[in-house]
Amino acid sequence: MAERDGGQSTGELESSGLGAPTLSDAAAAAESEIASFEALTASLRKIELTSEKGLLKATRKLNEAIAAQGRIAGCLPALLAAFSAAQRREQAAAELLEACAQQIQKRTAAVAALMQGLAALGQEAVGITVMLQSLGAAEHAADSANGGSDVGERLHAIFDRMDAAVLHARELHRRAVDEGVSDVARQADSLHQQIAAALTKLRLTTGQQLS
Repeated sequence: MAERDGGQSTGELESSGLGAPTLSDAAAAAESEIASFEALTASLRKIELTSEKGLLKATRKLNEAIAAQGRIAGCLPALLAAFSAAQRREQAAAELLEACAQQIQKRTAAVAALMQGLAALGQEAVGITVMLQSLGAAEHAADSANGGSDVGERLHAIFDRMDAAVLHARELHRRAVDEGVSDVARQADSLHQQIAAALTKLRLTTGQQLS
């Protein structure tokens, strides 16, 4: 195959040790051959066929144009192969994109559920704080009235609620650790320790046994 300026032939690309040409290489090779073919046919039309010299020149250009046309046909298999390879790459990337989208969706749902659990735990901690504050007021009223049954009931309700909150915080921390969501795990563990410490202190101050 004749050597051309400004590029390699398909055969040169395939035997250069670089493997099959890429889509851009194959397209460039085809474009180079088509441009060469166009230039040869355009110059052929300009040759005056009024002399033996002109006819010889035209015959030579005709043969060159025919050869160029053959090289175009020779570029097409490599171009088609490169296009098929590009389609496979695009399909592989699309499948990876879909997998990533599904993973993001799954992780978003998991993190949202953990955040909802953390918000609920925070609200529960606020509710317990309100109950403890109301307990203080109830104890003061009970001392004034020399009665304590209502205080005892309130205290048992607080213990039950704090026990449930400790379990909730512990379970939320475990789920966050399993999901690898470190910030939620850290906050859930902090709330767990705070509520558990408050519960222990309350039991000690009220004479309750630790569970």
